[in-house]
Amino acid sequence: MHKWLKIFCTGMCMGIADLIPGISGGTVAFVLGMYEELLASIQTFNAKTALLLFKGQFTSFFRSVSWKLPLVCLLGIISSFIAFSHLFSLLLHDEVYRVFLYSLFLGLVLGSSVKLCTHISWNRPSVLLLLSGIAIACMLSAGDTTIQLPQSSAFFLDPWLVGAGCIAAVAMLLPGISGSYMLTVLGLYGTALGALVDWIDGIFNFSFNTNAFYILMSLAMGVLGGIIIFSRLIRFFLSRFYERSAAFLIGFMIGSCRALWAFDACVGLGEPFSAVFLAALCCALGGFGAGMLCTPSRIVDKKNTIGIQ
Repeated sequence: MHKWLKIFCTGMCMGIADLIPGISGGTVAFVLGMYEELLASIQTFNAKTALLLFKGQFTSFFRSVSWKLPLVCLLGIISSFIAFSHLFSLLLHDEVYRVFLYSLFLGLVLGSSVKLCTHISWNRPSVLLLLSGIAIACMLSAGDTTIQLPQSSAFFLDPWLVGAGCIAAVAMLLPGISGSYMLTVLGLYGTALGALVDWIDGIFNFSFNTNAFYILMSLAMGVLGGIIIFSRLIRFFLSRFYERSAAFLIGFMIGSCRALWAFDACVGLGEPFSAVFLAALCCALGGFGAGMLCTPSRIVDKKNTIGIQ
């Protein structure tokens, strides 16, 4: 029971992170020591098991896949979306609270990165991969978020939104750039968050917002496909080149701090010095919390992967 509660809470933390443009749910899973185990479970969903599901062989399907961990984690993520989407929508639209929120997560990422670095045997290839990860993440988090996707007809699944969801899924899996940040880059974050808030409001008001549901369903299908496909590639490198892959992922985390840097915004606030002090305090609290929570994990042996029999 304790294990599944921890997984559920990890999922909730991942959901909170994915609501914020700047920090990845993959970062949270990596920091809390569940990253490789989650990838291993997702990898059991493949064409062979999908065929079992399509044929209606549900018993064989559930015996063949490691479904418990992803399901509990997904329930935690969904719970976070329902519980905190309104709150984060308000915080992210307030210029003061947004600075403090970003500073808190900046400290979390930096503190986690420092602790994770102590678990790597550093050599020249690892350092080069670390620097490469930093450079790539900095480039991805640079520039104005003004790219817009073309508008398509209102089918049940919008192909443009499905594609955006797939791109966001890649960012969610990588400890670094967040899926919500990639949606911001694509000009879709406001649409996605607004649809989520509207759909949840509709449910609580005993009505069904069809347009919001279509948007969320299209994004969800893209995210699901991206996770199933891309998780295999990440785990392939982690299972064979753990420390070098981890160094690259840590670099991604450090480079993503560019998207979380909010101290420049303190200058435009009423009392900039007080704002800088409070932002620095939030950053320090995030770093302290990361040091306490960060539990780097290793690849689980394939024979001992949860749920695989």
